[in-house]
Amino acid sequence: MSERTPLRADAGTPVARYPVSPDESVCEAVLSAFEMVDDRPHESSDTVLYDHVDPDALSRLLDDATETRVETRLWGHPVAVTPSLVTVYERA
Repeated sequence: MSERTPLRADAGTPVARYPVSPDESVCEAVLSAFEMVDDRPHESSDTVLYDHVDPDALSRLLDDATETRVETRLWGHPVAVTPSLVTVYERA
């Protein structure tokens, strides 16, 4: 996570909101949310999620949680992840 001020719901304009379905992992949902973003990363070594976040740790934090929220920056975008929703905000 960044040392910057944490995100808030009104911290910026969401560019994608992706509901996490019961049959997918949180990490799959994060990648699906970024597929909705116009300036999403293209196929390259810089676009691998585990280069930016530990997918196993993210799953452990959120897969069985109900009120947990993880905030980070991925590919230049602030991102908020809960067990039920991934929100990607405009690039900061």
